[in-house]
Amino acid sequence: MNTVFREKIHNRMKPARWLKNNEESEFKIMLQPEKDEDWINLYSFDLGYEFSADINQGDHSASTHPESLFVLARVAALPVENGVVTLFNNTLKRVIDGNESIRELTEGQAYLDALKTDFGIELDAPYEKLRPLPKSD
Repeated sequence: MNTVFREKIHNRMKPARWLKNNEESEFKIMLQPEKDEDWINLYSFDLGYEFSADINQGDHSASTHPESLFVLARVAALPVENGVVTLFNNTLKRVIDGNESIRELTEGQAYLDALKTDFGIELDAPYEKLRPLPKSD
């Protein structure tokens, strides 16, 4: 039987692999992208039934917990034809046909314009109303 577990998968974003019931993870199934020649845990799940209340609690924690990536940073990702567009804080990255371009967005209207142009996200608030980004050391 063929399996995708532990096999490196090359996709539009970056190499990744799936782990299943192994000594490296306490989770049933784990998705790990490759970063700097190492594997990092990204998503975990199992195939069991989940109650709506549990899903809602997980969603709430992911969006409000002080250590959550979604609280600490501004992130967006959009698969596009032959690639992907990602945003991490002020860094906009486009990877199309294996070619990577990176642009640092300035604060203010230019940031909002990039959200609209690159992700189709149009906010109904000015930039100044967005949660401030954490200060980098």
